[in-house]
Amino acid sequence: MRAPYILAIASFGFMAACSDTGAQYIPILDGAPEPGFEADLAECQSLARGQKQFDQETAAATSVGAVAGAIFGAGASGDP
Repeated sequence: MRAPYILAIASFGFMAACSDTGAQYIPILDGAPEPGFEADLAECQSLARGQKQFDQETAAATSVGAVAGAIFGAGASGDP
């Protein structure tokens, strides 16, 4: 019965680790950057900073999913 709890905690950890990664991403270019590349990159990074991957709504949905999975998983295995 501990497996669903460990999985839920690991899921929260993985989601938290992914926060703010897109805001610092710099793509690798095959050639010289075109005019306006720096401005476009700065705008994309700014938009990425504004995105919330792990907000209250996501946390609530994850929690509900983990609980539902634990309940249905325990019922399916016959081990309450």
